[in-house]
Amino acid sequence: MIRPREQIRTVTLRDGQRAVVIDCIPPDDAIDRLLVGLARRALVNGGGDCPCGARMPLPNRAQRRRGVVHVDIEHENDCPAVTGNLTAAVDAWEATL
Repeated sequence: MIRPREQIRTVTLRDGQRAVVIDCIPPDDAIDRLLVGLARRALVNGGGDCPCGARMPLPNRAQRRRGVVHVDIEHENDCPAVTGNLTAAVDAWEATL
């Protein structure tokens, strides 16, 4: 398996709080469904809404006090950003290499 490149960026969440997020950078030769899935994840990581309706849950007070928060984002099952769909897209892309 190929290790993804990552980018770290600061974003402003819906409640005005600042956060640091880590996004995967798609490979230059990625297939379309991989590009779309990663783009949707980056959109939600930045505080936006996915076309499937998924959005980043806001951290509660206890989570903010801890400083580092891992959130699970619930995309619709047919969304390209769902982990299983992204994994299938990576497998399909790797098969073309």
